[in-house]
Amino acid sequence: PVGIAIGAVAIDGFGWVHSKGTAAVLTTGTVVIGQLVISPSALAGAVSPQSATYVATETIIGVVVRVAATTAWSTIDVRLD
Repeated sequence: PVGIAIGAVAIDGFGWVHSKGTAAVLTTGTVVIGQLVISPSALAGAVSPQSATYVATETIIGVVVRVAATTAWSTIDVRLD
């Protein structure tokens, strides 16, 4: 991944991506402040908490700053730069 899409981007379109700093990111599963979040997730477009079953094919997206309910927008310190 190169970043978090700021909005929906059409297949032949263009748009902005957020690659560093805090952003509202769709999360799935139980996340806690300070925890790493990864992609892919079970929910398209979302990140999920890194777990003991983490594998090298998953990409670390960033660190949780503020927690929201599952399938809601948590604040993540995106670290893709």
